[in-house]
Amino acid sequence: MTILGSQMTKIYRAYTRLAEVYDLKGHDRFSVQMVEYTFKLLKKFRFRPRRILDLCCGTGTAAVMFAEQGYDVTGLDGSREMLAVAKKKAMKKKVKIELLHERLPDFEIRERKNHLRRFDLITCYFDSLNYILKEDELRGAFRSVAKHLRPGGLFIFDMNTARALQFLWGDKTYAGIKPGIAWIWESLYYNRAHQADLRATCFVKKGKQWETFEEIHSEKAYSNSAIKEGLHSAHFEILAFYDCFKFRKPDKRSNRIAVVARIRPKG
Repeated sequence: MTILGSQMTKIYRAYTRLAEVYDLKGHDRFSVQMVEYTFKLLKKFRFRPRRILDLCCGTGTAAVMFAEQGYDVTGLDGSREMLAVAKKKAMKKKVKIELLHERLPDFEIRERKNHLRRFDLITCYFDSLNYILKEDELRGAFRSVAKHLRPGGLFIFDMNTARALQFLWGDKTYAGIKPGIAWIWESLYYNRAHQADLRATCFVKKGKQWETFEEIHSEKAYSNSAIKEGLHSAHFEILAFYDCFKFRKPDKRSNRIAVVARIRPKG
């Protein structure tokens, strides 16, 4: 087996080269689970959105699923490479989705008359908010979400807990192989900062040769109280704070939380 780039593996920004193998590795399955869970949450809270914004939409799996159900869907992501995959996926599924290239925490989506576009439901899946490494920037992301929600609109998202970053990421190495791709995931956890860094090394088959590349991914865990305080500061009321995929409160063993929040009425 010949490895291309084995002498000096190029390190890319997170979600650039990974975009081409993201679905092949099976990461899109999480989006499927979250959309199914979201529909359960919407039923529980008797909420029927029409216009949806999927933040950090990645390769577009969730956005496509929403569009297939007849929703007006916009997807936003900071990776042009992920958006390119999402565009192809939407075309293949023959659904209409507007895809925008912007990064959190600060984003603005304008209508033609320069008014802020507002949505009934905004989602943000697969611990995307953990990629925000400063608490003031997380609060800024919440404020950006708040100004794009219509009165009574919902914000549904999930985040990794400190336990997940310490024990699932932790100081560990994971490896795997599937037809045409292989990978080695090496991570380090910094207890004081509640942050984990992941070096993702991928091998992609190109004809008879294998090309290798690396990306560095960093996530920070926030306490439940910090998340709640951040939402309150952006004028959200919290409708649910769950152990993700369940309908019970998170505890010390929870690896992921899910939140349903709504803008508090002014006045």
